[in-house]
Amino acid sequence: MPQAKLTEMKDIFSATPKSLMDDFEGGSNLIDRMVRRSQWAFLLTGKDYIFDNPSLPVAGHGVELPSGDIWTPILAPHVSSLAPVIASVGRIEAVAHPGADPLRGTGWLVRPDLVVTNRHCVAGLRDEVASGEVKMSIDFKGEAGSAEELRFPVTAVEWFKPHAKAPNLDLAFIRIDRGSHPDVDLQVIELAEGAAVGDTILTIGYPQVPGQLYEPAFLFSVFHGVFGVKRLSPGRVVEVMPEQIFHNCTTLGGSSGAAIVDLTTGRAVAINTSENPPHNVSIPASTIRAHLEAHFP
Repeated sequence: MPQAKLTEMKDIFSATPKSLMDDFEGGSNLIDRMVRRSQWAFLLTGKDYIFDNPSLPVAGHGVELPSGDIWTPILAPHVSSLAPVIASVGRIEAVAHPGADPLRGTGWLVRPDLVVTNRHCVAGLRDEVASGEVKMSIDFKGEAGSAEELRFPVTAVEWFKPHAKAPNLDLAFIRIDRGSHPDVDLQVIELAEGAAVGDTILTIGYPQVPGQLYEPAFLFSVFHGVFGVKRLSPGRVVEVMPEQIFHNCTTLGGSSGAAIVDLTTGRAVAINTSENPPHNVSIPASTIRAHLEAHFP
């Protein structure tokens, strides 16, 4: 990796607030650990993915592209046309017990009143939502610097296959009541036919406040202390398997269920599920389509 890049990275780490650095053990050694980690990622992938893939806050279904970022000329021709897709992604919220973070994950429209998300975001609340004991909703706003909401109640956790029967099928569908905003026109996100290694993609979701799994220097350089808001994270497909797609978009916990869309078509190629360093794991659109057709013909 060029020495200039290492110098730039060390400058980023050195600017991280001490209050964040003190949250982790290791102190000043954190800088060298992160440099070594990014060097190793560069050797594996040919791309220092952590620092080149930003997570951009959404405002008004669009994003402000940072000047000088390598992704800006790639994203600029397409972002405005993706506004309807960005608008159809929301944050799923439910308070299972007092004091809990209401953010359960991300979901997006695959039918006018049907949202796809991850099983682990909603499975444990299926009966409670059905009985009304727990109120679940999805807010299609949740943007940085805005208190505006576009919230629809979730009426049912419609379908998921239990983990014991299908551990890799982290998929669920929830039903929403569109009657609370009858005049709002949210579009269904179309499913892509497939994806190929190297495809440019965007992950649209709500990365939330992380635990100590993540290095504070990385968090500060990418998220600047703002979590739980709608973000657009560019990246590329790095591996395609029949039941999984691996990508290098920047994500956190609230990105579970995030839509992964093709930059040029706006169609969903996958749904984000988890991390498998150095990349992220997702379920391909073909699997979503198969279960939609099987359970919601």
